[in-house]
Amino acid sequence: MQTGPVKTSPDVRTCHDEWAKRALALWLKELGDVVLDARIAGESRRGDVLFTERRERAAYRRKLGTLGELAHGRVLFEPFRNPLSVHELKSCVLKAVDLEAREARAARRAKRPLSTLESTALCVITPTLSADFAAEASTTPLPGSIRGLYTLAKMWSTVIVVVHELPETEATLWLRLFGRGKVQARAVQHLGEISHQGSLKGATLELLVAWRQSLPQLSERSDEEEELAMNLERVYERWERKVKAQGKLEGKLEGKLEGKLEGKLEGNLKGRVEALLVVLEGRGLAVTASQSKQMLACTDDAQLTAWLHAAGTVASVTELLAIPAPRRARPIRKAKASRS
Repeated sequence: MQTGPVKTSPDVRTCHDEWAKRALALWLKELGDVVLDARIAGESRRGDVLFTERRERAAYRRKLGTLGELAHGRVLFEPFRNPLSVHELKSCVLKAVDLEAREARAARRAKRPLSTLESTALCVITPTLSADFAAEASTTPLPGSIRGLYTLAKMWSTVIVVVHELPETEATLWLRLFGRGKVQARAVQHLGEISHQGSLKGATLELLVAWRQSLPQLSERSDEEEELAMNLERVYERWERKVKAQGKLEGKLEGKLEGKLEGKLEGNLKGRVEALLVVLEGRGLAVTASQSKQMLACTDDAQLTAWLHAAGTVASVTELLAIPAPRRARPIRKAKASRS
């Protein structure tokens, strides 16, 4: 366990928060309902990601590995970019308690027995956890689980995921993407190397690309932002190669393959629009319903690429949508040699 504070600029922390919430929503939506920034008390107290299980889908749950094992029943997920503090842990526990209290009040008003209420579990995700903090919080390893998972007293229904202690296996991949420095870099590399996660991998890469593009320009980056950009650079390069390859395939595949290709491209385009929205929301740029509809209706791969490249720097969504797609260069035809 590491000790000592790790500082993070507000911009990096805000972008990380948006990436973490969007990623959890992407991964968990096949298993149930996901609410981001769930209202708990008033306007200021909100939970990051409130998940309510609706479907078992055992095969998909196995794809999520350790994350899938944690997503049972109703769970409030609270991811942190910096090491968790005592105050933050207390605040998270209080959120879970308040959620249960709100449900109890609703049950009493509806004259439903309290025994029918579903308890709310808490899952806090932190990069590291100091030995002093662990002792003060009386954390204990989660029984029967892997290294890096801790729990509080049973009454609190809380699991603390210490990302940098997790074993480097495919089962922990999705949680290790929330790490820092080398831990995150290895997880990103691992994600790029696996070949059997299909659309889940592709959509996650899109979110990582969107996160990278939301970072400041090179000359304006802090040391941490530069480290983060380097971690995501390989993903970005892989994503660009993928986009170019899809552009070539688009003109070659015909006949029976055409329908399958259209389905794959449609899913990819939708994922890229979702990534674009993540960038814009992370920068605090409001997207109207009509603007969102325009993005979702776009089927021009080059246009989406232009928007994604510009999303991190434009001043408004209106300015972004006014950016035209780059013109494709026409191939230069060689003149036929004249016959003598």
